[in-house]
Order: sequence, then C-alpha cells, then structure tokens
Amino acid sequence: MSPRELILAQFPGRLQISIVEAGIAIGLSKGTVYNMNSLSTLPFRVRHVGMGKKKSKPVVALTDLIAYLEDEAVAKAEAPADEKLPGELVNLDAPRRPGRPTKAAQRAREDALRRRH
Repeated sequence: MSPRELILAQFPGRLQISIVEAGIAIGLSKGTVYNMNSLSTLPFRVRHVGMGKKKSKPVVALTDLIAYLEDEAVAKAEAPADEKLPGELVNLDAPRRPGRPTKAAQRAREDALRRRH
C-alpha cells in the first residue's frame, strides 16, 4: 500500500488531524511530538485552528502528512542499500557515557535528531 492509501484508511473522512495523531502515524511518541512542535522542528506544516493563542489547537492537514511520507518513501527507495541515510550515521540508542557531553557532541546529536525526524 502507498502512504496515501494507508493514511486515508487510518483517518477516513478527515481533512485535518491533531499533531499527536500525525506524530504517532510516523512513529513518534506524544512527548516527542510536543517537544518538536515547541522547537518548530516537526517535518510537516502545523496549523493552529481556533480563536487566540491559548484556545487554538495545533493540527496537521492530511495532505501535508501524505506529502511528507511520500518524500520519505522516495528518499529511502533512492538510497543505495550499502549507503546509510544521514539519520543512521549516529547511534542514538547507545547508552551515554557518564558526565556532561561536550558542546560539539551535543550539537552533533541535535543535528542527527533533526535529520532523523
């Protein structure tokens, strides 16, 4: 199934979904979605629906989510099998060493996280 068919089957009859639903659809946890939204690093466009900043709700158009997923599918299909994608260069699941990391290590980790998502 294509990303379009999967998303339309998962959210039938809807034009917009919450950022949490969109994040879960691409494999992110609720907390990660909220953190990325506050840093404006979500890989798709977020719109606010409602009156005022306090009462508005962040939502994602299904067309934006589908476009992101289709771009990801094309990028993975075009990458050679023996070549790693940029987000795979750093092992983010490895345990961290004791002590505070250097600024260079922090920046490298942040860059890898941005490329990964």
